[in-house]
Amino acid sequence: MIICSQVVRLGQHLLGRYNNSGILAELEEAISTFRNANEHLPQNHPLKAACLNNLGISVVCRFEHLANPDDLDEAIMVKQQAVHLTPDDHPDKPAYLNNLGKSFLYRFGRLNDLADLDEAITAQQQAVHLTPDGHPDKPTYLNNLEISFHRRLERLGGLLISDQDGADQCKPSGSQQVRDFISPRRGLISKQLCLCHLSVVEHQLAHQPPGALRHLCGQP
Repeated sequence: MIICSQVVRLGQHLLGRYNNSGILAELEEAISTFRNANEHLPQNHPLKAACLNNLGISVVCRFEHLANPDDLDEAIMVKQQAVHLTPDDHPDKPAYLNNLGKSFLYRFGRLNDLADLDEAITAQQQAVHLTPDGHPDKPTYLNNLEISFHRRLERLGGLLISDQDGADQCKPSGSQQVRDFISPRRGLISKQLCLCHLSVVEHQLAHQPPGALRHLCGQP
């Protein structure tokens, strides 16, 4: 097992070298190394999840070069395995979930399948939930979740696109005011978004032009 651990670390070194050079051949070597390590690591090995996560990251990088959809499918599969093998109290699990969410969002951008976007949001939700306040990575996870919600809102009808005529100057602040606007109109957006992700909606609205909230709620 010591040899397998060394192979995983070699893959991490090769991936880092690729990140600096951008040379595809070095990325291919990293992918091959991670695959080799993964084949020999048992499920309970402490480096198994990290190996799978890094393999997923490497394959996504190759997708960015070659645009082969099979790479995205493989990335999602191995990242799901990494998440599954990692307990909730492990410090790396939020990062694995965030990486998985980004891969689903990538595939949504290619195939426009709403199921992928829903999966991205679910993974990113969990990443946020498992990350304590004050953690340096939490703002990144929240931002990625916000992006996914915005993409879903656009996909379901552009509900957060600003009001073009700009006539409405109503832009209330505070949780209760936003709840008062959204609650009677839940048919326009999902119940999950209304009840579970109000903070994300509020953050989005804080950056919208005047009239965006009334547009979201379907008011003229």
